[in-house]
Amino acid sequence: MEKRAVLFLMASLLLMQIAAATTLEVQKESVEGVVVTELVKNAKFNLIIKNLGETDSFEFYTLVGNVDLLPKGFITIEGGETKTIPLTVIVDEKVRKNYGDYSFAFNIRGQASGITEEKLTIKLARFKESFKISAEDITLDSSEAVFTIENLENYSFENLKVEISSNLVAQTQEISLKPYESVQIKIPLDKEKVRGMTAGTYLATIKLSKDSAKEIYEANIRYLERTGTATKEEGAGFFVISKVIEKKNEGNVIAPVEIAVKKDIISRLFTTFSKTPDKIERKGLVIAYAWRQELKPGESLRVVINTNWLIPMALLLVIIIAALVIKITLTRDLKLKKEISFVKTKGGEFALKVTLKAKASRFVEKIVIIDRLPPLVKLYERFGPIPPQKIDEKTRRMEWQFESLQPGEERILTYLVYSKISVVGKYELPTAMAVYERDGKIHESQSNKVFFLAEQVLTKKEEE
Repeated sequence: MEKRAVLFLMASLLLMQIAAATTLEVQKESVEGVVVTELVKNAKFNLIIKNLGETDSFEFYTLVGNVDLLPKGFITIEGGETKTIPLTVIVDEKVRKNYGDYSFAFNIRGQASGITEEKLTIKLARFKESFKISAEDITLDSSEAVFTIENLENYSFENLKVEISSNLVAQTQEISLKPYESVQIKIPLDKEKVRGMTAGTYLATIKLSKDSAKEIYEANIRYLERTGTATKEEGAGFFVISKVIEKKNEGNVIAPVEIAVKKDIISRLFTTFSKTPDKIERKGLVIAYAWRQELKPGESLRVVINTNWLIPMALLLVIIIAALVIKITLTRDLKLKKEISFVKTKGGEFALKVTLKAKASRFVEKIVIIDRLPPLVKLYERFGPIPPQKIDEKTRRMEWQFESLQPGEERILTYLVYSKISVVGKYELPTAMAVYERDGKIHESQSNKVFFLAEQVLTKKEEE
């Protein structure tokens, strides 16, 4: 029995939907069926609804969680009446992350007639792809530069800020664009300035902005020569730079043209050309290349110039890395320097004065300086102003301890060693070591190596 009841209920609902669908004729008209994802403006449609049944009140809603519809509440349509209802489609941020057509189902529910299900499709467009911008060619006689901004979407842009800048013109203004509308912006030219400029292609930068949406576009202004020759230049690449220079005869007479390029003695080593130059001339540190040709109407001379900076950049990078390594090595947190000097004694014993200099280049703390006595010598129990805190006779090791050193602060430690055995030849002393803490990390630093030449009775140092 329960199963039959459920089946009966489902059949009843289906019949209600079919009945509701047959009482309405629905046409959907796109007013602005586009959502520009970076802007807050919503999509707009007109629903043209003819009520084939009795007078009823209808509401519009969708069960799609990311979409909402306006207006809210019920709208009455008389029996036999055709009414146009503006419908606003609101989509959330999750939907705005998509691109292209977005379809969803919505319902028209009559209080008496039941539910009619319809489908609606909006277009999700990106701000940067909503416009096409071009610039007209100019000649020596032109009085203005003309830019065309075309709206590619079924969407109205109000108070669109336009900023145009180039070597030829510069201007800022606001415009409004209806769906699929094109607007021309005419900017007066400074004729005296234009006459002093070389014919060719000039890049104009066009910045469009609306609320938080901003995009930069580029357009080429071709400045034609009087003879009808147009010069086009294109460049691309960073480490491998490719430049294309093309001269085209757009006139109706044979025109002699020349493409000239200058390179310094360094860049020329890494440069190749698509055609062999007709002329190569060196002037000091500059090499001039020239390509010449007589062009018939419609013909063009095209040269591709490639400069590969990868090899010199790689060498420069190696040099920079090596310099940084050397710099880091030389700028230690704590530099430890060891020096020795010969000391004359009354009894003629061999004696040396050892000096340790500890200088901080950065703040360091918990410093322990360790030095060891070399073989064959004994420590003279007489020290400089700062005696060692620890002396281990078994390991022949001495330690000095300091709480901290400020940048540029230095400590000088001295002690004497002697031996009743004469030293002959080269006598080398162990390196000293410093253990310290910086920024919570333990570091070490070693001193230079020192040795004594008994034959010359002098001290030499051997830097690491």
